Order: sequence, then structure tokens, then C-alpha cells
Amino acid sequence: MYWYRKGKELGDPCSAYGVGACYYFGDGVEQDKEKAKQIHVEAYRPLLELINEEEQNPRKQAFSKFCLGAYYYFGFGNVERDEKKAFQLIHDCAMQGHLPAIYDLGANFYYNGVGTEKNLKLSEYYLKMAVDEGLPRAKTKYEQYKSEYENELGR
Repeated sequence: MYWYRKGKELGDPCSAYGVGACYYFGDGVEQDKEKAKQIHVEAYRPLLELINEEEQNPRKQAFSKFCLGAYYYFGFGNVERDEKKAFQLIHDCAMQGHLPAIYDLGANFYYNGVGTEKNLKLSEYYLKMAVDEGLPRAKTKYEQYKSEYENELGR
């Protein structure tokens, strides 16, 4: 939260998104969904502008688009929840090599069929990719899903 606040103070919309998310979930601060909404509303347009500015650098743009995907996934600010739009954005970020997006494809979108068809083969593929890249939460989630992968995929 400390670094998100510093970034927000410097005008970074991704950091502002992070501050809002912390308030929304009560991560590092007392949960305050009204404050989160206010911050997300204020950060939305600058986030869209940043995504446009970063168009020539897709690897850098991936994090900004990832934040936008969260807006659609959770319905942050005044954005209406749209699982298909969230999936499209997160999928694009994963294709640009953004590790948290790769994780989310496996751990959430394909595993639960959020914004796309449920597909345990793709869930395992992306989650394993995140495990292989060393993302700690991916290993935990992969271990949690492992028996289901084995049962459902016939191993």
C-alpha cells in the first residue's frame, strides 16, 4: 500500500488502481468500498489514456490493460461487470507475457469458465506456466487443483 500510494501521488493510474483495490479488499488497510469506488472512478480515464500512450510498447501496456481487466472483472468504479470483456483483456495481457495474467487465465478464467468456456486443459497449461515461472501463488493453486486435473483429464 505504501508504494501504491507513492505512485498514486505521482499520478500513476495503475498505482491509483492498486490503492483502490487495497481499499476494496481491505488489503493492508481497513476495507472501505466507497473509498475504493471513488479512487477507481478517478483513475479510470487516466488509465485509458495510459493504455493509449503505451500502445507502441505492448509489454509495458500489459500491466495497464491488466488493471483495466480487473475493472471489468470486479465492476470497479462505475464500470459495469463484464466477464467476457475481462477475459479478453486478461487474455491479451497473458499473450504479451504478463505473468499475473497468465496465472489468472489458469487459476480463474479457464478453471471456472469465467468469460469463456471452462477448459481444464487450458487451465492446467496456463497455471503450470505460471508455476514454471516461479509465481508462488501459482504453485499453491496448482497443488489445490492438481487432483481435479488428474481426475478430469484422465491421468
